[in-house]
Amino acid sequence: MENLENFGFKAMNTNKSIVSELKKFWSEYSPYKFHPQDQEHIEANNLDKYCLDVSVDKMKQEYGEHFEHYDQKNFGNGIIPNLYPVPFFGNVLEAKVYILTLNPHFVPACFHEDYENELYIQRLEKNLTLTMKAPFNIDKRLADTGGYRYWHPKYRSIIHNVVRKSDLDWEEAESKVTENVAVIESIAYHSNFSPNVWKLFPLPSSQLAKEFVNQYLLPRVEDKKAFIFVQRSARHWGLEDNGSNLIVRDSMKARLPISEEETSKIADFLIEAF
Repeated sequence: MENLENFGFKAMNTNKSIVSELKKFWSEYSPYKFHPQDQEHIEANNLDKYCLDVSVDKMKQEYGEHFEHYDQKNFGNGIIPNLYPVPFFGNVLEAKVYILTLNPHFVPACFHEDYENELYIQRLEKNLTLTMKAPFNIDKRLADTGGYRYWHPKYRSIIHNVVRKSDLDWEEAESKVTENVAVIESIAYHSNFSPNVWKLFPLPSSQLAKEFVNQYLLPRVEDKKAFIFVQRSARHWGLEDNGSNLIVRDSMKARLPISEEETSKIADFLIEAF
């Protein structure tokens, strides 16, 4: 009994430690550049060729005032320091379901969103404090942003399945789902196409995300208190599918949208957990 109590005490301290470390790490971030530890790692390992340093002015010079000549194929690939990182979003510390994925996508509109949309900027900043209780990017007031257009349909599919399978109405299900489904990215920075992941997974921010998943989330999964769906970057996260509340998608399907079957499994867990 004593050993079990000691183990539980250590686990609790480990959980607190990784949360404190994650909060401290992102409190040191300054807008429109890489996190200082990531920048140091990039410089020390000559990773500049996997990065794209593009300002609004450069974009306008190259692609026109409203980016009307933007060509995704000619833009190049690499992670972008000039936009806010999105290492995670949602109720990261208290959610019941976690979707683990790759990194935020880039389109030219990101510059308008990250530099000119005051509400979006406020949400991006607050997101890094790990104090938000719902995903910042599916707020209906941000419906014209890329993050909303990408993530809102996925949350809507989960809500639909919760309503279909439970006695909750849409409003109740929406509230429950937004409070309990969070997302964690393996790479925090935007890119045009998938970045060179094996060169970038060692970034301090990516390693910290992996440690958070393994030290904070995995014990909750093992206690049946949380559900993890590994949508992308399965080899980075290093988790094994258990067939119930830890689902690891086949790498051949990594780029596919989240399916009805997958959102249905997420809904099943949420209904049990509510």
